[in-house]
Amino acid sequence: MKDILLLIAVISFFIFGYHIMNKIDFFIAENREKRYKETQIKNPSSVKIPGDMPLIEIDKEIDKFRQTHPNFEIILRDESD
Repeated sequence: MKDILLLIAVISFFIFGYHIMNKIDFFIAENREKRYKETQIKNPSSVKIPGDMPLIEIDKEIDKFRQTHPNFEIILRDESD
């Protein structure tokens, strides 16, 4: 009788553990998918333009950025510091 109770307890323990691990695996997979979607390549929020770039190319870069970011401002900064 003790053996049967022990067997039932061990089997129920393994079934419960299997169920919990499935829930944890689902949770981890869901979070990994959310993190992957958040870190996918998005439109850049800033563009670095070198100082020796021709004005025509600078204008093209600004136009490309303006298409995806309608509210933007231009900040000029010296990188030599």
